[in-house]
Amino acid sequence: MGQRMIRHQVEEGLSLYDEKNYDAAIKKWTIALQKMKNNRLRFTTLGHLATASRDRGRNKDYLVYAVQQIDIAHELDENNLRAQAYLTLSRANEMLADYFKAVSYSRSTLQYSPPGDSKQVYAYLVMADSYIG
Repeated sequence: MGQRMIRHQVEEGLSLYDEKNYDAAIKKWTIALQKMKNNRLRFTTLGHLATASRDRGRNKDYLVYAVQQIDIAHELDENNLRAQAYLTLSRANEMLADYFKAVSYSRSTLQYSPPGDSKQVYAYLVMADSYIG
């Protein structure tokens, strides 16, 4: 299957997600993910899968997709992707009530994101929620 067709499947998944048809979107993205070669597209699709999993209450899947994002971010060696992946990982651990890890990953998000980035705000929110939890 060509990469253009895979991108089309990802876009169809986004449309399904916007219609709140989470299960169909997850299925579409999972199928597309198996055939992807582009690591940036894989990273983005894993982010979509993580968000949809969170919305469906599948917090362990949320964590699995976040870990896969971290692997890709380290492979590509980009701090912006690392910051996004650590933020996703932080949110997943917060949802699973592993507050120590959530705070730790939030700090990593702050380390890798540029000053003034919106990811920093979310990292502070996760940290605050984790301290309260």
